Amino acid sequence: MRLPAGAPPGRPQTLGLRPQSLRLDPTGPLRGEVEMVERLGNETVVAFRWNRDRRWLAALAGDHVFRRGDAVRFSMTEADAHLFDENGRRVPLARRGDVGVT
Repeated sequence: MRLPAGAPPGRPQTLGLRPQSLRLDPTGPLRGEVEMVERLGNETVVAFRWNRDRRWLAALAGDHVFRRGDAVRFSMTEADAHLFDENGRRVPLARRGDVGVT
């Protein structure tokens, strides 16, 4: 994963994203496979796996239909990314735009 602009290089870091920060994007850099869907009417919560062992949640406005095993793609902005150092302290970032995920 390419870190957001302004991330200090060479140190262990954790990327934090709120589920509401992810948006469906057919060309988005974050690719995953649906594991579970909770359709709540006003929003749809999607549990998905990416990079084999990484599990994330996306909370999407509205009612969306997904099935287990469906391929999904998401994007997010750098403004939605939160970076934490090895001690759990937030790392201030210079913000520029979209976050790349590889």
